[in-house]
Amino acid sequence: MEPPVQQMLDAMRDGSMYLDPSAIWAALRESAAMVHLPLAEGIWLCTRWADCAALARDPRLSSVRAEKLVNRAPAEVRELMEPVAAFLADTVLFMDPPRHARIRKLMGRAFSPEVMDRMRLRMETLFDQMLEDWINSGEADIMASLIHPFPALVIADMLGFPPDDWRQFLLWADALMRVIGNLEITAEEARRAVPLVHEMLDYVRAAVDDRTRNRGSDLLSLLLGMEDGDVLDREEGVNQAALLLFAGHETTRNLIGGGLHLLLSSDGTTRRIPSDPVALRLAIDELLRLASPIQVVGRVVVEDFEYDGHSLQKGDSILLGWAAANRDPRKFADPGQILLERRHNPHLAFGAGPHACLGMHLARIEAQIAFERIWQRLPDLRLVPDGTEWTANLFVRGPRKMEVAMAAAL
Repeated sequence: MEPPVQQMLDAMRDGSMYLDPSAIWAALRESAAMVHLPLAEGIWLCTRWADCAALARDPRLSSVRAEKLVNRAPAEVRELMEPVAAFLADTVLFMDPPRHARIRKLMGRAFSPEVMDRMRLRMETLFDQMLEDWINSGEADIMASLIHPFPALVIADMLGFPPDDWRQFLLWADALMRVIGNLEITAEEARRAVPLVHEMLDYVRAAVDDRTRNRGSDLLSLLLGMEDGDVLDREEGVNQAALLLFAGHETTRNLIGGGLHLLLSSDGTTRRIPSDPVALRLAIDELLRLASPIQVVGRVVVEDFEYDGHSLQKGDSILLGWAAANRDPRKFADPGQILLERRHNPHLAFGAGPHACLGMHLARIEAQIAFERIWQRLPDLRLVPDGTEWTANLFVRGPRKMEVAMAAAL
């Protein structure tokens, strides 16, 4: 086994991987374009930008991989895991063409830049009120009452779900992420997580049945409506809506939290978010690159082929390492530096190819609002030493808790 691979496995098992994985990603990236991880059935990992970008578009790789979640679980809980895998297999995240293209088209009409721009004012009003409430509360943890709930409340509003349920949405999302993003899930972890996923599906199923009887103007009603003669059936609607309830806030909360931690950990002008709209967009892209809220994504080999001297076999799993690729010095000058004005920034934070993130426009707008408002209101915000805890997950990265001290602007 190559030393960087053993370093990664050790860091995953002792938890240090989740505090700051950048050094481990760098060691893996410089050791080879592709390495083999002796986990479960064996997994290939790509960490260089060119390879990740190319393989994301390679038809020899498939996104139909939900059964891998069952196969890697301990034998005594595989039957328990099967309904969760069946749900995920019926979501756009785990589909291939042509069905992927059909479902993505139906969902994409609600996530266009034009639709997202029309929602901006509502998102700004929501964040302004939440920020004011958090400041007045005196609470140190900015994640718990501001950054975690904000995108959850936005997606709840879009789907027409009660805003008071946002804490449950986070609980369900965390449970599902433990299933998806754990390469060495234990039987106990599966037994804790799977019932929560079923709770989420039951909740969404009840909402779908309600919208079928009483159509409204929300996203869920839109997904169940007609588009060029096509329509989502009941289970398609349930599964796509459940995916949105999970993915619609997971990436954004990790982007805002992780990006804020990067800025507050830096010095001088680097930590200042610009107010100019063009400069703000550049800054958000740089934070996306460095924070990489989605660290890796999975694919499955569908036909034997050779890649970089390795024989990939049908059924092999491959992880595309967005986080490692986003700091590849072969693609980015000064890859470890925060350059908020960076203009050439082809990061892979939202993925690449047909599975590029459907909600990227929403995530960008939410991040723009959050960073702009926080910096306007709290220009002297700073981290509390030892006050940050990180999510223990290989696939996503963001603060679970982040304590800050503030001196509110007058």
